[in-house]
Amino acid sequence: MPSSRYLVSALLSGINWQKTDVIVELGAGTGAVTESIVKQHSADTLFICFEFDQELHQRLVKRFPETEMAYDAFKLLASLKKHNKTQSNYIVSSLPFANFSKTDQQVLLEQIKEALAADGQLILYQYSKQLEPLLAKHFQKLDRRYVWQNIPPAYVYHCSN
Repeated sequence: MPSSRYLVSALLSGINWQKTDVIVELGAGTGAVTESIVKQHSADTLFICFEFDQELHQRLVKRFPETEMAYDAFKLLASLKKHNKTQSNYIVSSLPFANFSKTDQQVLLEQIKEALAADGQLILYQYSKQLEPLLAKHFQKLDRRYVWQNIPPAYVYHCSN
């Protein structure tokens, strides 16, 4: 089920689009968040969108031909390097961290933290607070809100240092 407009709004509400050089989306799925990012980012912004599922990935490529598409979120740093970038202002994630092993959660969060600019933010949603202790271990500041209007309701986190 695609993310609702309420969830998309909660995810993207704090982004300063005029000062965004690089934005990354992890787990684009059906493209609900992708569509909003495409509409809002400036022409100068590098937008890299990751989706691992081949069928969804191909749909996204057709729907958003101007967007750089990649498959594997675990190759985030390599993908940035391919574009002569080392960091992103924002990383927006719809990845289901609860489905990942503890090791994979740790590896991915370490890579995300390395890929974020000093004033960058990881913005993600989850359906439980299970990931919160690991987020708190990696980030000094966690802002959490609950989006009741989404089905199912979701926690949205804005994480920074």
